[in-house]
Amino acid sequence: MNLALLRQVVPLLTGEFTLATLKQLRQDPVLGEYFLAHYGNGPENQIFDALAADHYHLFGLEVFPYGTVFFNEDAQLGGPEAAMVANAFLEAQLEPPSEPDQLGQELSLLVHLLEQKPQMASDFLRSRLMSWYFCFLAAVVRMEHPFFNPLFQQVTQTLTELGYALPGEATAIPEPSLGGAELLSLEDTGLSDITRFLATPRYSGVFLSRKTIKDLADLVEIPVGFGTRSQLLPQLFYSAIDYGHLPELLTQLLEYFRAILEDYHTWEKTWPGGLDYWKERCHQSIDLLERMRQEAMDSRIRP
Repeated sequence: MNLALLRQVVPLLTGEFTLATLKQLRQDPVLGEYFLAHYGNGPENQIFDALAADHYHLFGLEVFPYGTVFFNEDAQLGGPEAAMVANAFLEAQLEPPSEPDQLGQELSLLVHLLEQKPQMASDFLRSRLMSWYFCFLAAVVRMEHPFFNPLFQQVTQTLTELGYALPGEATAIPEPSLGGAELLSLEDTGLSDITRFLATPRYSGVFLSRKTIKDLADLVEIPVGFGTRSQLLPQLFYSAIDYGHLPELLTQLLEYFRAILEDYHTWEKTWPGGLDYWKERCHQSIDLLERMRQEAMDSRIRP
């Protein structure tokens, strides 16, 4: 178990890194090679600024590393998940940070528990951190960042090793209030309801980043504007309808969701039972998209 690596990545994920962090990274036997290959060995201030810009782009604009984003039915920050993580900090006799469900903060608590209260570490690892980690991972690795991708590869390996070392079982996640089949069966369901469903990981089983949405637009060769994820996804669908490319868009979305589902099946081999919820939600989204595509194709061929 590489706890030193987890300590090293905490400030990189919380954004609380310093020039001293950069020096440690350059000398790190695991991450140093990737860090130097991407950021180089130039002036420290320039490297610091580049890392800060990458951190903001990845975690401030694209893939949000907060448990509440993955569990809330509005995909927003705050709420019960954050409160439960804050309570875990209190039980460990630590002051909860302002954003306790942030991935870096959860990793810092995990390291503390492993060192000071190992009897609590397994429950926190399974019931909180790993309950949403793989859904986050599926989105962030698709950003294809040359430094953060290998970083998450190492983090994932360390966390799965901990899973084998610590006794316990994966915690079941309660079903949300809405399923894909139910959504399509409602008479007043509109396109905005469908895009909200797909953009909410709690419902869809997938986190769609802005980059992913724009990549989908490029694949289908349709324009999409600017804005947040919740603004871009409806734009993408309306643009596809305007250009007569809705079946093609749904085909690309299906390929994306199926690729995520394949990742979940792969990762489940190292975390048994821990991806059941996300696989089921992904299956429901695939079923929804398949039905929508069939309807779109039927409409296209009608005289």
